[in-house]
Amino acid sequence: MRHIAYRLSMSLLVITSLLVSQGVYAKQPQPARKLHDESGGYRWILDIDAAFIRVDKNLFGNDRAVYGEHSDYWYESALTFGGSALWDFNLAGNIYADLAGLYTGSARYNAGGGNINNKYINRLDFYQAAIGWQSGDLFDIGRNALRISVGQQKFTLGTGFLIWNGGTNGGSRGDTWIAPNQTWRLTGLVDLAIGDDYQINVFYLSPNDSPDTRTQLGGINLEFTLDENATFGVTYIDIFDSNDKTRENTRTYAFRYSSKPLGENSLAISSEYAFQNRPNTQGDQNAWYIEPIWHFGGPANVRLSYRFASFEEGWDPLYYGGSDWGTWYQGEYLGEFILTNENLESHQARLVFNPVSDWTINVIYYYFLVHNLNRGQFANAQSRMTERSLAQEVDLIAEYHVTEQLSLTFEAVFALPEEGGKQWSGGDELTTQGLASISYSF
Repeated sequence: MRHIAYRLSMSLLVITSLLVSQGVYAKQPQPARKLHDESGGYRWILDIDAAFIRVDKNLFGNDRAVYGEHSDYWYESALTFGGSALWDFNLAGNIYADLAGLYTGSARYNAGGGNINNKYINRLDFYQAAIGWQSGDLFDIGRNALRISVGQQKFTLGTGFLIWNGGTNGGSRGDTWIAPNQTWRLTGLVDLAIGDDYQINVFYLSPNDSPDTRTQLGGINLEFTLDENATFGVTYIDIFDSNDKTRENTRTYAFRYSSKPLGENSLAISSEYAFQNRPNTQGDQNAWYIEPIWHFGGPANVRLSYRFASFEEGWDPLYYGGSDWGTWYQGEYLGEFILTNENLESHQARLVFNPVSDWTINVIYYYFLVHNLNRGQFANAQSRMTERSLAQEVDLIAEYHVTEQLSLTFEAVFALPEEGGKQWSGGDELTTQGLASISYSF
């Protein structure tokens, strides 16, 4: 596949050259991976996370029969440490570098059964090792409008429907819920903003997965600001090499649209449609979601939303994730530990409010259905499935922001199987889960 990688690298250079040569004004991109400021110098990186999780009647009371072990409680912890630096060369732009390590520790079996052979985990890994160049005031096209970087670092797209988590969590790495392994093993990124209305990202990614599948993917992402209240995005992703032959040559085409048709602090709409061609497996699949969100405002800043999402049988979930509850791990129990985004339909209703300034309360309801019975992730059901209705889940989440750096999270989760879920899991009891976590960022 060297010729494919070569063509991709040449495409990056050509696209970058063409865009720079236009000489148009461009604003500074705002990627989520930025860890340094514009003033130059050095900055320490220190993030500490710990969580204690208790589950009762795991997998609707049938986890020992399915996994061979029983999960009732476990502990997760993560420490990210390192530093970042930026050197400003005035008209020659600036260079930045990020270097960080990651310690993870966990004890006992989690609810998903993925660490049956790794009951106690303590490990140290590289988290980030990247270097990049920003254009500064070079070319007179706007401050840091062009950004080029390589190495092990984060890269995300949109809400995380397709691309967010570059690393694998759980199994021999532990920390399924905290999920600290988010960086890609190797990246080559070009970001460019054109005016106030266009953002272009060209990317090469190799995931930090476990076990290592030596997967490589590349693509391009375009974001358009239609007006001050609407944006439109187009993404193309090509998995051009992988030891997992079911994934190799998978091509994904996605279209995103978000708007606030009535202006700020009222109705907002978020949506995405993705088409996938998988020549080595199922052929063509679709995935999509739509989510209207109502902002009622007031002293409690009340928000109410409904989301429907659909993932066809054989859909490759790629590397989804997200920065918000339920996006795109759908449910703090079922989405985090039991289900994946394939052969699945979901309804989500969500209420968010701030009773006082330091607290955020989420009440989230899910109703899950199987897209095609006895197929995909439900092919190995405990008994033949005859009903599409899978399960319901309610998440009660309270976040206390003690300071800007320190936050506490408390959860109470209830998951109840429907008839299809009973047939699939072999269990018929109410699963409950409680969680307490602490997070500190220096």
